[in-house]
Amino acid sequence: MLCQRKTFIYITYCCLLLCVLSGGSGNTEAADWPMWRGNIERTGVTSEVLPEKLYPGWSRRLPAYQVAWPNEERLQFDFAYEPVAVGNHILVGSPLEGSLTSYDAKTGDQRWKFYTNGPARFAPIVSDQNVIFGSDDGFLYCLNLADGKLRWKIKGAPDTHQERWHLGNDRLISYWPIRGAPVVKEGVVFFGAGIWPSMGTYLSAVDIKTGKRKWINQRIQYLKNVRIDHNYLHEAGLSPQGYCLIANQMLVVPNGRSMPARIDPETGKMHYFVQGYRNGDSRVIAAGDYLLVGHSGVVNLADGREVGNRWVDAGKDAPKSWSTLKRDQFEGPFDAYKSMPGCSFRSVYDQGICYGVDKGVVYAYDLSQATKSLYEKKHGAQTVKPAKWEAPLLWKLDTGLGKDETHSIIKAGNTLYAHVGKTLFAAKIAKDQKSAKVIWQHKLTQPVGSLIVANQRLIVSCLNGYLHCFQTEPQKHKWLKQAHVPLPRISAEDIQLAFEYLDASSIKVGSEGPLIAGYIVIRGIESESLPDALRQVASVRTIVIEDDIELVKRLRKKFHDVGVYNGEVQIIHADPDTFPLPHYLADLVIDPTPAAKNAVALPQKLKSVRPYGGVACLKVNDANQTLIEKMTSSLDKAHWKVQRQNDLVVLQRKGALPGSSDWTHECSDAARSYFSRDQLVKAPLGILWYGDGPGYGFHKFKDYGRGVKPQVGGGRLVAFDDRAKRLTAIDAYTGRLLWNFDTGTTVVRFATLPHAIIVGRNSECVILNPEDGSIIKTLPCKLDPKLTGVPGVVDVRVDDPLILVAIGFDLPKGHSHPAIETGLWDAKTIVAFDRKSGKQLWSIVAKERFNIHSLVLGNDLVFCTDSISPLKADQMKRRGTAPETFTSEVLALDPKHGTLKWKFKREYGHRVMTGRGPLAIRPYDDWSAFSEKSQLLYTGKLKEMQALNATTGKKVWEKPIGLQPLLLYDDSFINQAGVKYDLFTGKQISKKPLFKRSGCNYTVGNQNLLFLRNNCAAYVDMDQKKEFSLRNLRSGCSNSLVAANGLLSIPCFSTGCICNYPLQTSFGMVHMPEVSQWTTDDPIDVKQLRDAQTAVTPENQVNPAK
Repeated sequence: MLCQRKTFIYITYCCLLLCVLSGGSGNTEAADWPMWRGNIERTGVTSEVLPEKLYPGWSRRLPAYQVAWPNEERLQFDFAYEPVAVGNHILVGSPLEGSLTSYDAKTGDQRWKFYTNGPARFAPIVSDQNVIFGSDDGFLYCLNLADGKLRWKIKGAPDTHQERWHLGNDRLISYWPIRGAPVVKEGVVFFGAGIWPSMGTYLSAVDIKTGKRKWINQRIQYLKNVRIDHNYLHEAGLSPQGYCLIANQMLVVPNGRSMPARIDPETGKMHYFVQGYRNGDSRVIAAGDYLLVGHSGVVNLADGREVGNRWVDAGKDAPKSWSTLKRDQFEGPFDAYKSMPGCSFRSVYDQGICYGVDKGVVYAYDLSQATKSLYEKKHGAQTVKPAKWEAPLLWKLDTGLGKDETHSIIKAGNTLYAHVGKTLFAAKIAKDQKSAKVIWQHKLTQPVGSLIVANQRLIVSCLNGYLHCFQTEPQKHKWLKQAHVPLPRISAEDIQLAFEYLDASSIKVGSEGPLIAGYIVIRGIESESLPDALRQVASVRTIVIEDDIELVKRLRKKFHDVGVYNGEVQIIHADPDTFPLPHYLADLVIDPTPAAKNAVALPQKLKSVRPYGGVACLKVNDANQTLIEKMTSSLDKAHWKVQRQNDLVVLQRKGALPGSSDWTHECSDAARSYFSRDQLVKAPLGILWYGDGPGYGFHKFKDYGRGVKPQVGGGRLVAFDDRAKRLTAIDAYTGRLLWNFDTGTTVVRFATLPHAIIVGRNSECVILNPEDGSIIKTLPCKLDPKLTGVPGVVDVRVDDPLILVAIGFDLPKGHSHPAIETGLWDAKTIVAFDRKSGKQLWSIVAKERFNIHSLVLGNDLVFCTDSISPLKADQMKRRGTAPETFTSEVLALDPKHGTLKWKFKREYGHRVMTGRGPLAIRPYDDWSAFSEKSQLLYTGKLKEMQALNATTGKKVWEKPIGLQPLLLYDDSFINQAGVKYDLFTGKQISKKPLFKRSGCNYTVGNQNLLFLRNNCAAYVDMDQKKEFSLRNLRSGCSNSLVAANGLLSIPCFSTGCICNYPLQTSFGMVHMPEVSQWTTDDPIDVKQLRDAQTAVTPENQVNPAK
């Protein structure tokens, strides 16, 4: 009996000791941190218990981190390296290398590394020794934890989809990147693929053991009757970006900048979904019955609506769309409803309590006792009563560490681990949950990005790439740095070969600086050091496509060791002959080892060569010479230059794409046609490139019509950022930054010609070299001495060699509506130059002012209108000093001398404007447009429109069909009501409007399509009479969609917009017939899901796994 008792005591002691050594948890799984924020609810909690004092163990320097969306915080799901830890493994994904690396938790040494073909932007998830993670190459991978060997991989897109690639966030990636990061429940992994609904977006469930798909939802790309911003019902589509999670038996899918979607994990069917007005975010965590979305959003898991909505309570009285009087009852709340510091996606949630840090203060809230009430808020003279959601504050703790930002907080046992700026701290919570105290702190030299606790270690990821491990026992701090080795010696033969290739192209040899000189694609490796040689003699971005996996491994390791495998070089393991490069990507394509079959694929390969001088170099041998010569002989010699250089055939694409055109002015051309003659831009359109960041893309603050609109010419997209006072040119085909030009003023207008950029500023016109943005010539304006005030250029018109500069005085410097209302569109004088000689030809001064929308070149004449401004007429009307009628004088001037050719007077009775800003002023003011085909000058105000003989000024007809800006086609015109009229007679052609607009914008077009904003950015195919909505983002507050040079270019003119569109970015689109194979015309009707907890309607069927 005594022996049995001793045995029992000994076993009990061992069990207790084991519990202590394992952190007080009998579950070894609890000691791990196997996924982002520790668990499938993403609550940031572990049962692991650490001692009060921690010591630096080791630190490792990783490459500086790069997020996908550096300009939009709501899309920064990949804010920093996000490690996970299981057993003795610390696993870290890399968006730079496209790799997943396992480090030894004890020593920090590398255990294994696995590469993919694209950036790995999310933390992996570990389940039963399976390491699962997604890549921007479009695949979900499952590796063996012990050695990193591949178990299986599966495409995020349907199996029937062939691989397609384009430039996304400055890297060559799949059309369908895995951006809905995986989450695992009961042996099934759930994830999302694709971010463009117009290209196909998908959700999948995959069995972890087999790697086989259980279901796929292909219909999330097209939803109708979705409640979006401004309380409108509109079509939308899911854009899965962020970490998926499981909460209350639902799969929750973050939806970029929008509100998350709720999915039935068993079937893949959608629950009711509200995109919302504001507060959306890609960063979502579960908190009991709620989802904490970004900084300010809270969604009720039960119905998918934000907790601050009053729409449900309003019942039948709830507003159906926008209502100024009922904006406090929108289904997606208009006003803020949460004001609890520290309660956000960064918070920790445990047993009903939400813990967070804000400005150095720790807060604890009891979310189980959260309540909703009303408060009063004024919008102008109106008082509304929005809802307010708040939870009782249990306690707060001022850490005394300052007010720097906190990016991460976690809870291990009963201790919170967090940071304020660069200082880590631990705060132990009292047993009664009524207070806490700081028990440990440690100052780092870098800002913190992320924290995890696992297996008696605190792992810290810093924003500059450092990874720190803190341990429970003191030891010598071990620093592990990336030991960059020099490149292996490059032979003289390879240097010479690199020069030969570069000399055949337009890439500048020896170019230096932060900007890359172009893209080089190598289809198959001829020499392992050729990429090194190319990088040594030119600043280029090199993409290598190679199917020899051992060679690929060697190249990746070499560039990793050198420290340049970070986007400067990208090695893709694929068949060089068949890999689907995007159109117009490369300045230089090198095909050094072609087989005979290459000649057959030549037309397809040449699509990746950019216009305006892009080159493909094919090496000729005895096996392929005849076929290559036959294929090249059939090329259009007007657009391709074919040369033989020793054993190379050099194919250079000459000039513009046949059938394309430039968009040289804000209004398309000097005639103000708002019409593009580009024939290549037609439906359906697919995404060619997207993204904004250092060295690529363009973004500017929304301007509500104040800023000048983008232009495209000579393969360059040129746009002006008025806040930064900077004119920028990017490559229209890749988004690559070409140059910046500092204007020194916010008031700038310009015109974009293939051979010159004409920029008007202050009282001068500068002519820039389009290649590098340098000043070729400065043309100072000699102004009438009677004119006083500070001059500024309000518009520019160019019909080479004639340059017109319209100048106003004492122009408003403010942003948006007031600037336009107080004269930003008004000129007091017009100055004419000859571009070639630089000579000022003439100038003219207005009696009142010239509105820029009436300044037109055509028929070898200059047209302008001298009239009183609508705002001044309003003031006279209100003061009782206005005449019965006002007069607008339409003038036709000789372009060489400025002498008057004819004058047309338009008498009108002024109507007081009903609004302010561009949408109100544009129709109330004078406008003109000229058609070369009809030889008519169209001019008007409000709906009234006159067609004048451009040569004589005689009125041909007059009708109430204005509504400018007009889109002038060869035989018709379309007004902003969407109605088409005969160009010569003004007779109505279309019975119904061709388009519907919604949002602050106007419509432009080409012969195939109309480009507009209908809430989302959209285009209308006039032949099909069908609208194609992008569904996931909006265009600018005035038109930023430009059809030119064979593309639809859409720079980001919506920065600062807080409406819940899932994406906010610059991008380019190209005609892509296969898009119709990836998308559906059969939407899920979200309205039918409103009252159903789980979708069971036919509209929400999910495709079986294929």
